[in-house]
Amino acid sequence: MLALTDYEALLCPDCGRLARICQGPLLDGHIEVVTTQCQSAAALQRWRAENADPGPEPGTLAVTVVRRHPRRPLPPHLTP
Repeated sequence: MLALTDYEALLCPDCGRLARICQGPLLDGHIEVVTTQCQSAAALQRWRAENADPGPEPGTLAVTVVRRHPRRPLPPHLTP
């Protein structure tokens, strides 16, 4: 765990990149913000909004899984 602690100390607390790179002058003007959507997180958030209780048993977790859709096949590198 010491190695992980040492590594995490090198990271920027905001973006998670190496602080010596992202906080230096070399990247000034070269950084832009883009957005993306995690389909797994979106599905889980929708499910949680519709289902207040994930299950009757203590410790029940709601997780996402990739399922094959008959009319929308997954790309080969994403096939479970």
